[in-house]
Amino acid sequence: MKQFENLNQALKCKSSGVFKNPIGEYVTISTWYDKNTKRIQAIFKKDIGDTTVGATRYAINTISEKKIVKMLNENKFELI
Repeated sequence: MKQFENLNQALKCKSSGVFKNPIGEYVTISTWYDKNTKRIQAIFKKDIGDTTVGATRYAINTISEKKIVKMLNENKFELI
């Protein structure tokens, strides 16, 4: 399992990506800019096909890359 140092490395320089952890939980990470502020959203799902039902945790909306990278590393998420 590779530890991510920053969000760019985790997303492989893209603006979004889907990650999976060993217990089968999925998270979609999206980034965008609002004026000059980078916004980050993480949405958790039980299955990759779920749209609104089956959330395993509350969504995270933040401007902190460190918070998202820490969550990815602690829960052993990997980009799929």
